[in-house]
Amino acid sequence: MATVDENLDKYSLLEDTAFSAELEYMAFHGQYEKVYAVFKRISPEQRGSCTNKYILHAVVCGGVQELRAIRARTTEEEQQREKEEIVALVEYGLRSFVSDCHSTGALCRELFEAILLWTEELVAMHSFQEALRCYDEALDLEIIRYPQLYSRALLGRARVFGILGKLWEAESGLSFLAEKTYLVSDRNVVAETIFELSNVVLMNGEVEYYKELLWSGLGRFYTDVDTRLAFVEQIIKTYRHSLHVLLSKEVKLVDKLLFLLHWPYYAMHEIRPLTMTGINRLVRFGMLGSVYLLNCGRADAPVSQNTRIRSMHRGNYNVESPGRTRYSDSVRPLSGRRRGVLVTRVFGGIGDLLMMTPGLHALKQKCPAEEIHLAIPRRFFPVFQENEDVTLLDIENDTIDIRSYRVWFNFTDCPAGRVEARTAPRVSKSRIDVFARALGISRVELWKMDRQPRYSVSRHEKEFQEAFWREHDLEGQAVVGIGLCAAETYRNYPHMTDLIQTLSKDMVVLLYHGEAIQGYDWHGVIKVDTYPLRQAVALAAECDVIVTPDSSLVHFAAALDVPCIALFGPIDGKVRTKYYPRCEYLDAKSRLRCVPCWRNEDIPCKLSGTRESACMGAISVDDVCDMVARITENYGASKQ
Repeated sequence: MATVDENLDKYSLLEDTAFSAELEYMAFHGQYEKVYAVFKRISPEQRGSCTNKYILHAVVCGGVQELRAIRARTTEEEQQREKEEIVALVEYGLRSFVSDCHSTGALCRELFEAILLWTEELVAMHSFQEALRCYDEALDLEIIRYPQLYSRALLGRARVFGILGKLWEAESGLSFLAEKTYLVSDRNVVAETIFELSNVVLMNGEVEYYKELLWSGLGRFYTDVDTRLAFVEQIIKTYRHSLHVLLSKEVKLVDKLLFLLHWPYYAMHEIRPLTMTGINRLVRFGMLGSVYLLNCGRADAPVSQNTRIRSMHRGNYNVESPGRTRYSDSVRPLSGRRRGVLVTRVFGGIGDLLMMTPGLHALKQKCPAEEIHLAIPRRFFPVFQENEDVTLLDIENDTIDIRSYRVWFNFTDCPAGRVEARTAPRVSKSRIDVFARALGISRVELWKMDRQPRYSVSRHEKEFQEAFWREHDLEGQAVVGIGLCAAETYRNYPHMTDLIQTLSKDMVVLLYHGEAIQGYDWHGVIKVDTYPLRQAVALAAECDVIVTPDSSLVHFAAALDVPCIALFGPIDGKVRTKYYPRCEYLDAKSRLRCVPCWRNEDIPCKLSGTRESACMGAISVDDVCDMVARITENYGASKQ
């Protein structure tokens, strides 16, 4: 096969269908500079035929890398001549990316990563107003769907306001993030936000609030030692000397204890002989362990706002959230006794939400008199539509006063993700167990708990399913539901096309995907890509078997008690499906000893060096088909 460069020279782009596929492959596997160099040589009229999210993301990343290289090797005068062409191409790539995502209805993570990368480069080039415009565009496009990127956008936006001297605007954005910690998935980002906020409020003359923020930031549990040292150093500067901190009457006893826990590490971290002996690591472990124990059993409250509110009333300043939603009423004082339980999670996926349901049910049985408020994005409400254990709140738009609840469980800082990161690749705990334990379910209660995900099909949804079966004449036929792909590329099954084509010859295939499905227009294949979630799940409930890579369909099948064949690779299928008796999993562990490795989308496969997982490709289509035949035969007989 000719290389991309050769194709570009020899053929018209529109005539060479292999060209865009090769360019996509390069982009998908992180060859950003090469993709940018090739894309630059394509005429504007031909670019539209070879653009998808991987190519456009690579164009932006490659352009940023090129700009950074120019700054490093050329003078300012030479930079200006080269920058204009690069900026124009990157902005073209971003505009095309946004337009393409709007047309498909899928605002993917790569789009927001590209916007933020370009925005941060605009800041480096001192194009501050343009950077603010890009941050606002990302917020308007609902970057909140990706919490890590959302907090990064809010922090960056506030810093730009600070650079421009717009301190009230900077404080507003930082306060919004510090108060709504349930929107942040990383504890270290919360600490970083509080530190940035402390500097801004000091510049605004709010000295008491500034001191309060320093102690609040030091007292929270997070593992970023550099941020901890920054808090300690700022406290020492504020009180002029370490001894003054300990002797000051205005410093609370618990804050003095916190300072004493941090001071030894602060005093020795720059002493070279001690760092070489490893003593500092022991001190660091003791410091973090002590702070963890001090925080154990209590949730992080929002930062205090009394001083800020008084200051803003003096200046007649209205607080607006960066997403254009007012939130000033969320700081109302508490009235009466705290009641109820709050569980927050600002992102999915749907599989994780289903795995939370056994723990939520056990919590409701444990505290029957209390309401459990579950704050999640509104787009996930259908998962809990028939669930009587929880009352739903829109985490993105509803006003949530954390201080009015007796207890708060913050699952935006995902407990299952922390456990798996700590124990990989020897993960043994199911996420169902981890979520339940994080909700305060004891080991004894966990042992008694029903671990099947909780989801039920309503009467109207059952009627829809029956009408669908009649319309497509499915009565008496073997029906297999197939999940086309997972939410992340590294879990996809690369032979899915062959599998669908093979199975559709002997049975009806309901093909599931959250976006419009292109292709697969074969006899025996019915696309389930335009139906609402609950209707699509109602159809799955009547399938003879469901075949899917690691996705929410695995957990829906378990909740609906439908036989399932789950295709696993980097993630251990045994752990994920250990409480699903009707789910059988296939993997390539017998062929590849590296399975499971527990990598994620951001870590390339160690064997292939790409996002695709070699172990998923090692699962045979014949093995899947044989298992489908066995299950449908047995299940069909049992249904009759």
